[in-house]
Amino acid sequence: MGHTLAVTAKDNVAFKPMCLSWDAVKLRSKVTSHHVAHKLYPSFQQEPAENPCLSHIKSECGELQSMVELTSYSSANEGLTPNHLKKAKLMFFYTRYPSSTTLKTYFSDVKFNRCITSQLIKWFSNFREFYYIQMEKFARQAVNDGVTNAKDLKVTRVSDLYRALNGHYNKANDFQIPKEFLEVAEVTLREFFNAVKSGKDLDPSWKKSIYKVISKLDSEVPEMFSSQGCLQDILYD
Repeated sequence: MGHTLAVTAKDNVAFKPMCLSWDAVKLRSKVTSHHVAHKLYPSFQQEPAENPCLSHIKSECGELQSMVELTSYSSANEGLTPNHLKKAKLMFFYTRYPSSTTLKTYFSDVKFNRCITSQLIKWFSNFREFYYIQMEKFARQAVNDGVTNAKDLKVTRVSDLYRALNGHYNKANDFQIPKEFLEVAEVTLREFFNAVKSGKDLDPSWKKSIYKVISKLDSEVPEMFSSQGCLQDILYD
């Protein structure tokens, strides 16, 4: 007597998952492969050690991104404009670590809110990052060139370091950089030089003491920076 194979509704449901289309199988295979690769090579998820060149690029990209971000709310909140960015860069020649009070005083034409304040803070953070990268770069170069005394390092209007800084903060070269900034730049360069020459850069937090010194060298921002349309008054004709 032959045996009859009875297929119940329950059994039919159990068989359905086996009837996957070939496209579904390929998709599942790709997802599985990606998951396995992620486990086999976790190091790809780690951020590489940052070097001065990458930091420079990041700094530039940070400012470009800032410009893109500010356009999304500038008209609605009487926000920041490209002229405000230029003004902030010029203010950096006087203050590297502006307080919130300073920002509100010299950007009085802006309607402040958390987003605006955050954007201004981010700008000055990017400015400092570029500044310190250049200082470390030229300090290490001086050590490699055989300079032994920090007092031999000078920052003048014809030095390569000055050109690098002027080209970043005063790209149009239409503003007279104050001599006080040259003095601060010289102090900063010597601080980095002494730290590198003495091997202090082996300590991961070696720059913090330099930041503390430089933060105390801010000077008064000229009153003319606080007026609306001040760029017309402070730039060369």
